Amino acid sequence: MGKWFVFGLGHACDNVRDGEQHGGFYTQDELRGLVGYAARCGVTVVPEIDLPGHTQAAIAAYPRFGNDPATPLEVWTHFGLSRHILNVEEATVRFMCDVLDELVDVFPSPYVHLGGVEVLPDEWLASLAARARMAELGRTDPEDLVGWWIRRLGTHLAGAGRRLVAWDELADHDAPDRTVIMAWRNQARVRAALSAGFDVVAAPHTAMYLNYPESRAPGEPLSIGDGTRPRLPRPPLAGSGLRLRPGADRPARRPHRAGHRGTGQPLDRVRPDPGPC
Repeated sequence: MGKWFVFGLGHACDNVRDGEQHGGFYTQDELRGLVGYAARCGVTVVPEIDLPGHTQAAIAAYPRFGNDPATPLEVWTHFGLSRHILNVEEATVRFMCDVLDELVDVFPSPYVHLGGVEVLPDEWLASLAARARMAELGRTDPEDLVGWWIRRLGTHLAGAGRRLVAWDELADHDAPDRTVIMAWRNQARVRAALSAGFDVVAAPHTAMYLNYPESRAPGEPLSIGDGTRPRLPRPPLAGSGLRLRPGADRPARRPHRAGHRGTGQPLDRVRPDPGPC
């Protein structure tokens, strides 16, 4: 099971694509090679499976795990959000637990990221099973079913000795107490998650996402913002004791970026185990 971007890489808000197909999958042996290479370089690979949204590829392969099994789906082939999400049946939860069992067998990381964001609830609103689940939980907001999904899988991961990681939206939807919240939106979300008692990783997209442009140079690889060229993201430095080095965005000063950013290769074409670090 794999995903393909058949119209090329590029952000939904931009008008630039590279015109190439990207996608496929790694075998478990290839992933173990990647994990081993990272470990030799002092890096822990934290796997992420975004649930219960961003799962159209799984539903296309296994329609019974969707909310409308009679309607055939194709694998999502472009950037954006699909309205097709996992259902709330126990059989679907068991399937995802089986997937996580295979995941933790490949990735020794003590953390597993389950995403939990960008879930369009339309199918749940129309689903008798989802509405029955909400009534069972005493809830009226279908987005609370995201928290239900994450709690169920988080409990399963805890039984395997792993700790759940989720995006900051989950802090508002009953994430388990020991969840590590990755705050991707802004510093207000960092403060809110900390105030709620969660351990937090600050990962603001404006400063930390590697698929944003590093400079306005014409030779920059395709990135989010290529269609409009917004201002370059800069981390907030006030009070941090850090300062930007003039010219640090020149290619000669950033030779160690992996994958698409540093080598000019899309990440789906980087060898899983390049050898000694």
